[in-house]
Amino acid sequence: MKKIFLLLILSIFINSNLCFVDFATAQDNKVYFVDFNKVLAESKSSKKSLEELKTEMEKDYKVLEGKKNAIDKKRSDLLQKAPLLSASALEEKQKELQKEERDLMLEFNDKKEMYARKKNALFKNLLTKIQQVVSDLSKKKGYPLVLQKGDAFVIYANDEYDITDEVIDMFN
Repeated sequence: MKKIFLLLILSIFINSNLCFVDFATAQDNKVYFVDFNKVLAESKSSKKSLEELKTEMEKDYKVLEGKKNAIDKKRSDLLQKAPLLSASALEEKQKELQKEERDLMLEFNDKKEMYARKKNALFKNLLTKIQQVVSDLSKKKGYPLVLQKGDAFVIYANDEYDITDEVIDMFN
């Protein structure tokens, strides 16, 4: 009984491998791939979108830096005036500075989260557009299957089947 079972398993394995070889060697069943990271890094559209987001972020962070510098100046001024102030006045000024610092830290964290969400939305939008370009290109050129190149998806692929540059050209 075990021998029959082993023969059955072996025959299924051999037949499945033959089907795989037939698919892989068939001329009209080529598999193409796209490196989405390269498209994001090199396409004009994604570069422009990322640069706009970066400019907006830098502008907001400069405002926050200005607020931080103002707080630092207040702290420095308070240290100089400390000997002249009463204990209660000094404590009140220190509490005000601590509140301003907390508020600034909250604002910084809010901005950081906001830009993380914006960046994620931007990437999602860009990837959707890239997928549409890949779909249009595949229909136009008759590509039966296109995979995403990446660490977990394509381990090896012959550069002959890389359509990344074509996608970048169409995406631009």
